[in-house]
Amino acid sequence: MLSGRTRAAIGAVAGPKPLEFPPRMRGMSEADAEPFTYDDRNDAADNLNRAVRELCRGRNGRDAWVMRSYALELAGVLPGDIMIVDLNLSPKPHDIVCAQIYEWSGMKSETVFRIFDPPYLVAHSMRGGIEKPVAVDNASVIIKGVVDSVLRSRN
Repeated sequence: MLSGRTRAAIGAVAGPKPLEFPPRMRGMSEADAEPFTYDDRNDAADNLNRAVRELCRGRNGRDAWVMRSYALELAGVLPGDIMIVDLNLSPKPHDIVCAQIYEWSGMKSETVFRIFDPPYLVAHSMRGGIEKPVAVDNASVIIKGVVDSVLRSRN
């Protein structure tokens, strides 16, 4: 059994505080996805920008995100793909969803994209290794929206 002083010394070197769990690491410590930003300076991206604008125009609660991980590669979503998330749709089994995972002790949150297999969120990847399913409890894990469109650039 380690004393409190020993745990504090280990935590000072390793990073986490005593009795604090380190954040989940994804791939190369990068986020699952990031919000899509329009590239109006690049003519090659003009068609992609136009497609995203048309999919989101006039519809309340639709956001575009760019996938950055391989968490859904077996579901056909690869890094660089643009996902349109509808915040007004209710998730059905096997939908790709956007969810927030909150770590209340550290006041942190993480946005993830996973497959909804009630009551769990699961990754569907060969490269990501084995990832434990996350239970949706509507307190620390909340589904924010459903992916209803995926775009892939020709570049």
